[in-house]
Amino acid sequence: MTSIRIEKEDGIAIIWLDQPGERVNKISIELLDEFATAMTQLKEDPQVKGAVLISKKPDNFIAGADIDRFLKMRSPGEAAALSRKGHNLLNQLADSAKPVVAAIHGAALGGGLEVALACTARIVSDDPRTVMGLPEVRLGLLPGGGGTQRLPRLVGLQRALNLMLTGKNIYPRQAKRMGLVDYLVHPFGLLEAAKKIVLDLCEKRPKRKRRLSLVQKLLEGTPLTRKIIYKKAREIVMRQTMGNYPAPPRIIECVEAGMEKGFAAGMAAEEEKFDSLVLSPQSRQLIHLFLNMNSKKKNPAREKVRPVQTVAVLGAGFMGAGIASISAAEGMKVLLKDVAYEAVGKGEKTVWDELSGKVKKGALSSFGRDQIFSRISGRTDYKGFGAVELVVEAVFEDLKLKQEILAQVEAAVSENCIFASNTSSLPIKEIAKNARRPQQVVGMHYFSPVPRMPLLEIIETADTADWVTATAMEVGIRQGKTVIVVKDGPGFYTSRILAPLLHEALLILEEGGEIRQVDREMKRYGFPVGPLTLLDEVGIDVGAHVSGGVLGELFVSRGMSY
Repeated sequence: MTSIRIEKEDGIAIIWLDQPGERVNKISIELLDEFATAMTQLKEDPQVKGAVLISKKPDNFIAGADIDRFLKMRSPGEAAALSRKGHNLLNQLADSAKPVVAAIHGAALGGGLEVALACTARIVSDDPRTVMGLPEVRLGLLPGGGGTQRLPRLVGLQRALNLMLTGKNIYPRQAKRMGLVDYLVHPFGLLEAAKKIVLDLCEKRPKRKRRLSLVQKLLEGTPLTRKIIYKKAREIVMRQTMGNYPAPPRIIECVEAGMEKGFAAGMAAEEEKFDSLVLSPQSRQLIHLFLNMNSKKKNPAREKVRPVQTVAVLGAGFMGAGIASISAAEGMKVLLKDVAYEAVGKGEKTVWDELSGKVKKGALSSFGRDQIFSRISGRTDYKGFGAVELVVEAVFEDLKLKQEILAQVEAAVSENCIFASNTSSLPIKEIAKNARRPQQVVGMHYFSPVPRMPLLEIIETADTADWVTATAMEVGIRQGKTVIVVKDGPGFYTSRILAPLLHEALLILEEGGEIRQVDREMKRYGFPVGPLTLLDEVGIDVGAHVSGGVLGELFVSRGMSY
């Protein structure tokens, strides 16, 4: 079965991408071969004036490369050959006498964006599902399909380095402002608008102007001033990575080679450095981590899941507001409850500010923000809880308080409602000790700030029903979380493995160590943040409270003093 189908309308070839049996399109050797054939047909067909490259997938253009294949590469030169093959094909696309317009809806990431960069023009849907980026650095790699060369020439050196060294996502309006894409359109008008652009480009290809400020033009305009940019980029990379990750310096080297020695030299550098990175232990481990995290986004017990349309969040503080926000963003109705309207109002403001921040960045439209916010209803009582399928409690870490709240909730909700505690350390079995329906009590441990932190820890007791665990897991996956399921026990998983690290850091201080040195050495070893900085961010009072409970008793029984 083929991944490419070509239709012809009014002298325009519509190249449909649709890899059979896959949820998303991915760059593979087979797809490259098919695309090369399609490009030859386009070139040789006198009836075709130009083409539109578009995906049949509902929310995906091309999601990137088939990274499983990278793990199978064992010999030097294999990855370079793949990169070279992609370069040759995308150079043909970029040099095509007939215009090719990339019509993007959904994710265009990694190799998918590199394909789009080689097209004559890019039009994207103004839709929350549309996102672009070159995230290869997060896998210990660099863009191997010409991205290190075409992106700086399109959006400017500093912007390109920032995007490639962070791997951050770019949303449609941001992309339009920086000149990464040429047109925005409603999703339903994408194909028709792309066809019109092809015809316009057949008549005249306007000279592209980079959207740079005067300062950017001055800094990026000469080899001497560009050296300042490369030097600063290297300093930032070294400060942030402590030299533990080879990919960021290699990205800078490729960009520098291309900007200072020419496009061909840059492409050759990209092939060589891509090859070395694919075989590096850092990349292998980061790819394994990525694949394992992705596997947690699939629910192994989906057949047991019960529908959740309405969620109640108890506690409108920073944590509760975050849970409300990510739930509403996925279409769930949310009842946000606290003891006073002042607290509820603060929680709603937290949600509004977080959503407005996305609007400002171009990641969300004003209408989208208003839609999400309208799904959240604040209250100080249990009115309307009869329609709730899941209650998430996010109040202070106090066992008696959580038991009292559970009793109140069970009196207000239906018999099939799930009660989830967002505790970080209190035993779920103890919270459910006096429950009417202990089989419907589960832990859902989020991490702060909830909209940004990817992990969700689901804690089940011996009494927790299978359908309850499965449903809680499904809600977490809908919220975009990487979900792990653990048994009820002191500290669960995360706090249990984190506590000894923090305790040891404190013992070093007690023995005369210095805070900055401890954190610096741990970051140099590879930790993203030092243990003492982390303890300060979590809250020393919170850490003391957690360590002084059942978790502390566990460690004392094993010989640790505190």
